[in-house]
Amino acid sequence: MPQDKITRLESNKLKDFIKVLPTFLLTISYFSIMVIGVTYSFFFYSEFDINIIKFVDLSDFLLAPILEPLSILIFVVWVVIVTIPEFI
Repeated sequence: MPQDKITRLESNKLKDFIKVLPTFLLTISYFSIMVIGVTYSFFFYSEFDINIIKFVDLSDFLLAPILEPLSILIFVVWVVIVTIPEFI
Protein backbone atom coordinates (compact mmCIF):
# COMPACT_ATOMS: atom_id res chain seq x y z
CA MET A 1 0.00 0.00 0.00
CA PRO A 2 1.32 3.44 -0.79
CA GLN A 3 1.89 5.77 2.14
CA ASP A 4 -0.70 8.25 0.85
CA LYS A 5 -3.41 5.59 0.85
CA ILE A 6 -2.55 4.54 4.41
CA THR A 7 -2.73 8.16 5.56
CA ARG A 8 -6.16 8.57 3.98
CA LEU A 9 -7.39 5.38 5.68
CA GLU A 10 -6.17 6.61 9.06
CA SER A 11 -7.75 10.00 8.43
CA ASN A 12 -11.08 8.38 7.57
CA LYS A 13 -10.94 6.25 10.74
CA LEU A 14 -10.32 9.36 12.83
CA LYS A 15 -13.21 11.22 11.16
CA ASP A 16 -15.53 8.25 11.75
CA PHE A 17 -14.46 8.07 15.39
CA ILE A 18 -15.16 11.79 15.86
CA LYS A 19 -18.58 11.42 14.21
CA VAL A 20 -19.49 8.63 16.63
CA LEU A 21 -18.11 10.35 19.75
CA PRO A 22 -18.09 14.14 19.23
CA THR A 23 -17.95 14.83 22.98
CA PHE A 24 -14.64 12.99 23.15
CA LEU A 25 -13.16 15.59 20.80
CA LEU A 26 -14.55 18.39 22.98
CA THR A 27 -13.12 16.78 26.12
CA ILE A 28 -9.68 16.28 24.58
CA SER A 29 -9.71 19.87 23.29
CA TYR A 30 -10.62 21.33 26.67
CA PHE A 31 -8.03 19.15 28.41
CA SER A 32 -5.36 20.31 25.95
CA ILE A 33 -6.26 23.97 26.48
CA MET A 34 -6.23 23.38 30.25
CA VAL A 35 -2.73 21.88 30.12
CA ILE A 36 -1.49 24.78 27.98
CA GLY A 37 -2.98 27.31 30.44
CA VAL A 38 -1.48 25.62 33.50
CA THR A 39 1.90 25.31 31.78
CA TYR A 40 1.77 28.99 30.85
CA SER A 41 0.94 29.94 34.45
CA PHE A 42 3.72 27.73 35.77
CA PHE A 43 6.36 29.34 33.59
CA PHE A 44 4.97 32.84 34.20
CA TYR A 45 5.13 32.51 37.98
CA SER A 46 8.46 30.69 37.92
CA GLU A 47 9.99 33.94 36.62
CA PHE A 48 9.16 35.38 40.06
CA ASP A 49 10.41 32.24 41.88
CA ILE A 50 6.89 31.27 42.91
CA ASN A 51 6.09 27.56 42.82
CA ILE A 52 2.49 27.88 41.63
CA ILE A 53 1.92 24.11 41.78
CA LYS A 54 1.95 24.26 45.61
CA PHE A 55 -0.82 26.85 45.64
CA VAL A 56 -3.18 25.77 42.87
CA ASP A 57 -6.57 24.27 43.50
CA LEU A 58 -8.63 22.01 41.24
CA SER A 59 -10.68 25.02 40.15
CA ASP A 60 -7.49 26.75 39.00
CA PHE A 61 -6.81 23.85 36.66
CA LEU A 62 -10.35 23.83 35.34
CA LEU A 63 -10.49 27.60 34.86
CA ALA A 64 -7.04 27.89 33.28
CA PRO A 65 -8.46 28.23 29.73
CA ILE A 66 -10.65 31.13 30.86
CA LEU A 67 -8.03 32.83 33.02
CA GLU A 68 -5.32 32.50 30.36
CA PRO A 69 -6.91 33.39 26.99
CA LEU A 70 -3.50 33.00 25.36
CA SER A 71 -3.86 29.24 25.89
CA ILE A 72 -6.90 29.19 23.61
CA LEU A 73 -4.98 31.10 20.94
CA ILE A 74 -2.05 28.68 21.21
CA PHE A 75 -4.44 25.73 20.87
CA VAL A 76 -6.15 27.21 17.80
CA VAL A 77 -2.80 27.90 16.13
CA TRP A 78 -1.68 24.35 16.92
CA VAL A 79 -4.88 22.89 15.43
CA VAL A 80 -4.48 24.98 12.28
CA ILE A 81 -0.86 23.91 11.87
CA VAL A 82 -1.74 20.26 12.36
CA THR A 83 -4.72 20.30 10.00
CA ILE A 84 -3.20 22.32 7.15
CA PRO A 85 -1.55 19.25 5.57
CA GLU A 86 -4.99 17.63 5.49
CA PHE A 87 -6.28 20.29 3.09
CA ILE A 88 -3.19 20.66 0.92
